[in-house]
Amino acid sequence: DPKVATKNLPADAIKKVQVYDKKSEESELTGIDDGSNEKIINLVLKDGKKSAIIGDVMAGYGTGDHYQSAAKIYRFKKKTQFAALGMLNNINQFGFTLTDYLSFSGGLRSLSGGDGMGQLISNSSVPVNFGQPVTGLITSGAGGLNYTYEREKGKRFNISYIGNGSLKKLDETIYSRNFFGDTYYDKYDTSYSKSTTQGHNFQLNWKNKIDTTQNFSLRLTSSLSLSKSQSNSTNQSYIVSQLTNQAMYNNTDDNSQFSSSLNASYLRRLYSKWRVFKFSVDGSYDNNMANSIIGNTILYFNPTVSLTQNLFQDNTNPVIRCSASTGITRKLGKGFYAEFATKAGMENDAIHRRQGFTNETNTTIDSLSPHFTALYKYIRPGINFKKNNEKREFNINLRSEICEQHSILNENTIRKTMYLFFTPELNWENEYSNQKRIGFNYFSYINTAGSYQALPVANTLNPLQLFTGNANLKPEYVHDGGFNWWIFDQFSMTSFFAGLRGTYTHNKISYARNIAPGLNQEMTMVNVPDDYRVNGNVNFSTPIRKLKLNLGLNLREAWNKGISLVNTAPNITTSLTHTAGITLSNRKKDKWDLNAGANIAYTQATYSIGSMKSADYYNYSYFGEISWTPNTTFSFLVSADVNSYNGANFDQNIVIPLLKAEAKFYFLKDKRGILSLEGFDLLNKNTGLSRVSELNYLMQKKSSIIQQYFLLSFKFKLNKFDVNHGMNVQINKR
Repeated sequence: DPKVATKNLPADAIKKVQVYDKKSEESELTGIDDGSNEKIINLVLKDGKKSAIIGDVMAGYGTGDHYQSAAKIYRFKKKTQFAALGMLNNINQFGFTLTDYLSFSGGLRSLSGGDGMGQLISNSSVPVNFGQPVTGLITSGAGGLNYTYEREKGKRFNISYIGNGSLKKLDETIYSRNFFGDTYYDKYDTSYSKSTTQGHNFQLNWKNKIDTTQNFSLRLTSSLSLSKSQSNSTNQSYIVSQLTNQAMYNNTDDNSQFSSSLNASYLRRLYSKWRVFKFSVDGSYDNNMANSIIGNTILYFNPTVSLTQNLFQDNTNPVIRCSASTGITRKLGKGFYAEFATKAGMENDAIHRRQGFTNETNTTIDSLSPHFTALYKYIRPGINFKKNNEKREFNINLRSEICEQHSILNENTIRKTMYLFFTPELNWENEYSNQKRIGFNYFSYINTAGSYQALPVANTLNPLQLFTGNANLKPEYVHDGGFNWWIFDQFSMTSFFAGLRGTYTHNKISYARNIAPGLNQEMTMVNVPDDYRVNGNVNFSTPIRKLKLNLGLNLREAWNKGISLVNTAPNITTSLTHTAGITLSNRKKDKWDLNAGANIAYTQATYSIGSMKSADYYNYSYFGEISWTPNTTFSFLVSADVNSYNGANFDQNIVIPLLKAEAKFYFLKDKRGILSLEGFDLLNKNTGLSRVSELNYLMQKKSSIIQQYFLLSFKFKLNKFDVNHGMNVQINKR
């Protein structure tokens, strides 16, 4: 991450700065431009400044017994790099910031797949905070180690580990309005839950450039996630203000998930018209084990009926995936190549369920305790034509998928079906002028139902909502295409970006619900003919020199048309969301830094069934941030976020103002000590609120969330340089 170097390296350590375009490792080996260039900023350090320890440690304590502590250390040498991260807090900072994680894992290039860290970060058990809302009250801790050894250029070994744990307490109230037939029903839910989680993530990467013509890479990842939770909830359902049913639940869950994957690839450059040979193998194993104990009491009214159940359910869900692919590239002309490739693989997704009554012997109900397997096999042959140079990139992949689906229930095959799909891909990009690009891409793929969606045995843990899978689900056939246009004028510092993306899904897997007069539901999965999604966005920024401001504008349109079945009738839901935003910031930032803006989102939703044919609502927000740095000793910051939710189709308008402030004092030699005082939610107005419109319902959720606190923290910056080593610090920017 650029900030690791620029914030910690002293100016007198820099010998020179190199800026250049770097091709991908495959392109450098084969000589075939694949269009994936990176802009590299290489800081070449002076002798005596080429080995260093940088980072910082911090700790803070505040009102309400809130606390926070964190440390990050980076050690650079000529052939080795070491990084360590740690954190512990109870202020809902459940994970590392993305900046810290990128620094830890080796920068943007590692995140995009250079060292396999992109796969690690996609694992939900990895504690990375992307700035998403965090509800509940969370105490969390995490730590990680990352070590890289590069004996010589092209021969690199990397190993990393991240572990985390948390305790979360959550109160929620949910109101929803559900449409069916010519009427609707309202549902009110209240719940409390307490959960503990822990995760362990391990990764190993080995890249070996055997010689100038051969490259081999190996990646191994493993993770273990453990969680336990207890929850109590009550819900009431009303048909047009008349109480119809009431339910009370008491749940205990104990879950564990183990995942491991292995990828190995070999690349060889050839010296004929057949230019490149590739071979790779992939394999993974996931096993999710869930044990649940549920006690529920259901009351039906009109007439009055009471039902009490005490059940247990144990699920084991092992999933095995493996594939192998090979390809060879032939030169057809100057910069024009054809790659002949094929990939074959399988996915074995199984469920072993044991369900019964909670008593002294835990009596098992055989009819509700199936063994089910969804097996998918495929072959994907294709020809990829590529013509790329420094300004233009064109790829068209003529690919097909021959696949076979098996559904096996209690060792008996209940379905076996073969399909043939044409799944082409197209990518075109043209830099028609300096800093001006236009591009289009299209790809298609197949989605198949998982074992839970396909299991044709009812899950009866909740009598008000029985779910049965559908073993006859067809694969989804997805087409996704997008257009992008980039313009940047380095003289006026004006930038423009426009994008349009659409997705069409044939045989979309959707829900079908049958709602009885007592509002108990039977749900299953079905294929509906199609689903449409279109998203468009425009971003524009430019300086307003007369006002000494930078202006940013953004517009976004999102449209979706989908189908679900309610009491066998197709409910066509169409939603259109308009979003607009503006930001302003000052250009001269010597002492003052100001940022302000506003966003508004207006959603229009229509339903083909139900007494309420449409629902419109809007949300808007304002934000502002002012920082003042009068000298090298002090800095001050104040920020405000105001979110407003309109009351259309809900009870009332809600306005949530969040005000934060921070003061910092820099001291010690080279200002390596920082004392800060932070105040969060100064008006004590924070609340976890969300409103959505989906399929055939509207929903508002309120969740417990951390509120006002003040925190006093101390941070110490590490900055130590060794001598007599040679190393360049590379900063990758896309």
